[in-house]
Amino acid sequence: MEGRSRSPEEVEQRLRQIVQVLKCDVTLENPFHPLPMEPADCITCSLCLEEACEDEEEYDRAVGSIAALLKPGGSLVLTDILNQSCGIMGEQTFGCLALTQSQVEETLKGHGFSIKEFDTQPATEFEKKYIDGDPFFYLVAQKTE
Repeated sequence: MEGRSRSPEEVEQRLRQIVQVLKCDVTLENPFHPLPMEPADCITCSLCLEEACEDEEEYDRAVGSIAALLKPGGSLVLTDILNQSCGIMGEQTFGCLALTQSQVEETLKGHGFSIKEFDTQPATEFEKKYIDGDPFFYLVAQKTE
């Protein structure tokens, strides 16, 4: 591969040319407003929805907005914390929408998702210093409609 190696700076420069960081607000009908988005094959969402939504109605709308961004047959990979009402980041305490596993599953099903995998992992003692929820969860869902 002689002559093909690049410095870390060159790799970074090339990535900045092809990757774009977009602002996203899951509480909007188009989370990337004002930019239109083509439907995606896969969306990942980590520690976002329960923290961004104030109530179940807003959570339902946010899941609907995410569903609209996926192609039929597309996948959603979601990670968050069940039963969490608040968290701590540095000196700041922030509120969260405490949801149960059944609430998460029913909301996704209501927006045309089929849940392929749902797994939980208990929070560690260290993590419990910063969150009041338990357990962490991840799921993989497929958009069926």
